[in-house]
Amino acid sequence: MQKSGDVVRVNVQLIKASNDSHLWGDTFDRKLTDIFSVESEVARAIADQLRVKLTGREEQEIAAKPTDNPEAYDAYLRGLAYTLKTLPTTANALGAQKYLREAVRLDPKFALAWALFSFVNSRAYGTQSLQPTSRCGKRRCRQPKPRSLFSPISARPSWPRDLTTTLV
Repeated sequence: MQKSGDVVRVNVQLIKASNDSHLWGDTFDRKLTDIFSVESEVARAIADQLRVKLTGREEQEIAAKPTDNPEAYDAYLRGLAYTLKTLPTTANALGAQKYLREAVRLDPKFALAWALFSFVNSRAYGTQSLQPTSRCGKRRCRQPKPRSLFSPISARPSWPRDLTTTLV
């Protein structure tokens, strides 16, 4: 995929994996504001070349737009690229967070971006490659006191009631 100004070019090729033979290829040039129709068109062209019959649900999924904001979608794709890198390093987690935060800022109703943002944060905090953050605005931050997850008396999980995390 190449981008120049508000135009995007998508080069698509189907290669037979067993012998690396070229089965099909095409180029799609479209306005960036029309990126979702390009994705749908490419998916349909590939399905046609593979002689696959799409179900009604698959047709709906191809036609669905995750957001109406192309800038939010671009930020989402950049964040996704960081999550797909081989190692879940701190640098990759921070890069993903940066772009996904931007995606949900640009479109607060972009559920796919929120889901990936949540995944990136939970994975990063779980592996301790990032520390939890909070945003308090003008009011004074009150961080919950660290507590053990196990009660010393019963040795059963004892989840803090005041544990809150703000993702953005």
